Parts: sequence; C-alpha cells; structure tokens
Amino acid sequence: MIKLIGNVNMFENLNGLGFKTNYEQDPIFSRHVNQIAALAFLQPNDVSQSFDDLYNPLPQMLHPLLDYFEDTYVGRNRTQGRAKPMFEIELWNMHQRTTDRLMWTNNSADAWHRRLSAIMQCQHPTLWSFINNLKNEEHYIHCQLIKLNCGEKVESNKKRFKL
Repeated sequence: MIKLIGNVNMFENLNGLGFKTNYEQDPIFSRHVNQIAALAFLQPNDVSQSFDDLYNPLPQMLHPLLDYFEDTYVGRNRTQGRAKPMFEIELWNMHQRTTDRLMWTNNSADAWHRRLSAIMQCQHPTLWSFINNLKNEEHYIHCQLIKLNCGEKVESNKKRFKL
C-alpha cells in the first residue's frame, strides 16, 4: 500500500526508523502504517483533517513516521494554518485518478521507454536511425489502435501464470 502513494521514501523512512520487521510481521502495526498511506485516496480537502484525526490514536512509536509524513506531504500545523509541505497534496493525491479510473503509476511509460530503447538497439542512435525507428513505432501503434477500434484483442507481452 505504501508504494501506491508513489513514494518509496516513506518506506525507506520506515526502514530507517527500524520498523521494517514490525511492518512485515505485525498485522496491526502494518494496518496503522497503511492508514497513513491511505490518506492518498481521500479527497484533497479532507487530507489535513484526516491526518490530524489519525495522529493521536496511532501508537506513540509511529509519531516519528507521522512527523515525517506531515512535513513532507501534509504540512506542519501552525497557528496561522498549515505550513507548505515539501510536496503539495494535489501532487501525490490519488483520489481523482482513482475516481476517474486512471493509472496510479507511470509503469506504462516506463515499459514503452524500455520498448523504444530495445528498438533503437543502441544508447545513442544517429538522427536518421532515431527518426526511422520512431516512424516504425508510430506505424506499429497505429496498427494496434486500428485493431482495438475493430474489436480485436491486442496481443500482450505480459507473462501469464497458470495455477
């Protein structure tokens, strides 16, 4: 659940605080940590209040992690409102993306980048080689879109595991 925020830093912070074993072996502890991570799926206007609601009921040992999360993602509570966090809530919040059934990660972009790198067959292709490969890739994608629009199933390179 932690990585759904798109934030490996939170998990690294959890490790740095010595909580890796607790998270992996204690279901109650991991549920508490996941409650923090679940803030990413609330409406952005509800995140700050929900964070405040979580702070006191969670075990004292989690307060350093909560402090990190507050400084980084929510903003420290001040007398004149919250301080600006390192990452604005709108940047990491997944509520609207979930509601709109959009992707949470950039895995598909990473996969396409790997595919394009494989097609180029070298780190630094010549300009003409690059242009020709892009044209070929555009043609391939265009053909895939035509197949999809005609109702055909497009082949996937994903490995399927049978039980």
